[in-house]
Amino acid sequence: MTHKIRLVPFSEKESDAVVNTYPYLVKTTIPGGSYKGVDQDTDTVAAKTIFICRPDIPEDVVYKFVKAVFEHKDELNAIHPSLRETTLENATPTLIPVHPGAIKYYKEKNAYHE
Repeated sequence: MTHKIRLVPFSEKESDAVVNTYPYLVKTTIPGGSYKGVDQDTDTVAAKTIFICRPDIPEDVVYKFVKAVFEHKDELNAIHPSLRETTLENATPTLIPVHPGAIKYYKEKNAYHE
């Protein structure tokens, strides 16, 4: 570590205001110990886990990718804890446009929210 850091927590009121204004953000807690020298939990807001691709990737490729992600959630959740927070229910809306291949899968699962 080359620099000491301090995380500044959001209050409940501040977090609520942010996520109500920006629906692609979520309330979260950074566990103490995630960063050297920061031992306490820190309440904050964060962007949801998001997969980003070029818009020219064929629809069927993105569809198969998104389908594989959600049909193998247990395996992915075991890889990294933050992936547990990515669900069909909260996959959209996002900060960026959603690829048509992903929209196709989300609509099949009745989970597309513009």
